[in-house]
Amino acid sequence: MTDQVLTPSSTSSAPSIPNITLTASDRCALKARAHFLVPAVMLGQQGLTENVIKAIDKFLLTNDLIKIRILGADHEARIELANQISQHAQAVIIQHIGRQLVLFRPLPKKKKTAVIDTTKAKSRTTHPTGFSHSTRPKPKATFTHKHRTSRFSER
Repeated sequence: MTDQVLTPSSTSSAPSIPNITLTASDRCALKARAHFLVPAVMLGQQGLTENVIKAIDKFLLTNDLIKIRILGADHEARIELANQISQHAQAVIIQHIGRQLVLFRPLPKKKKTAVIDTTKAKSRTTHPTGFSHSTRPKPKATFTHKHRTSRFSER
């Protein structure tokens, strides 16, 4: 299977970026979280391919932030690639510094499933003496601390 290189003409059917509004403090917090991320995807000489987009989308299904490294392109080409990636991934560009790109897409909401507990509540386990753990009498302290002196101390 060969990778199909996406050109600007083939990106016309790309979905639009979702309407995500981030405040300045949200963007700052996301940048702080992204600082410690390792680039999950690296774009090389082949550029943006179907497999790269699938890898980005798969990563964004489990994580809301992704750091991408774009190699081997000049500044204008990196900006164009960043815009294409954000359109295909339906993500927002949080930060683009040099060859590093940070994208944010909120995690998909999980479907809520009702869990019905059909088992009866277990009664408290009892101690071999017959007392339950909550009412069992506590043992009396048998150890008393006596001050011991070492052989080097003065008496």
